[in-house]
Amino acid sequence: MFFSFSQKYPLPELEDSYVERARNHTKANSNTYGDENWEDVKKKIEYSWGSELIDLCYQRMEGDASRRRFVHIFKNFDGLKGISINIRKNYVNVYIFGKPENGAAFFQNKFRGEIEVYEWKNGWSFNVQTKNQYEDLLKWLPLKKVDKKVA
Repeated sequence: MFFSFSQKYPLPELEDSYVERARNHTKANSNTYGDENWEDVKKKIEYSWGSELIDLCYQRMEGDASRRRFVHIFKNFDGLKGISINIRKNYVNVYIFGKPENGAAFFQNKFRGEIEVYEWKNGWSFNVQTKNQYEDLLKWLPLKKVDKKVA
């Protein structure tokens, strides 16, 4: 005896249902920020120094305003593989790629006050929530305003 099986997906009888279901799933899971630009993002953040940080980051790279992030804005910096900056409504999330030898203490030493550091699969992350933490971040990262002089 010889059997031959053929699996067909989606079933022809249910193809309309699958298409509608996929369309609804895509809408529900689509980017929550939409087609925002950085000026739109600046209007929605609730910390005074956010616009300045966005401008400083934007000078280094264009970033992804629709997802509110600057991915790998720094590479191979301070012994780390990379640093990404994510702009959130109430805080800034900094993702570190790479794990320095002394772990969380490496980042604690960069800030005057206590900062919560979280370990994740590829490195560390921490949130910048206060003006003092923001100032300490700027002392650590080479985000400097570039004066563009008109010739």
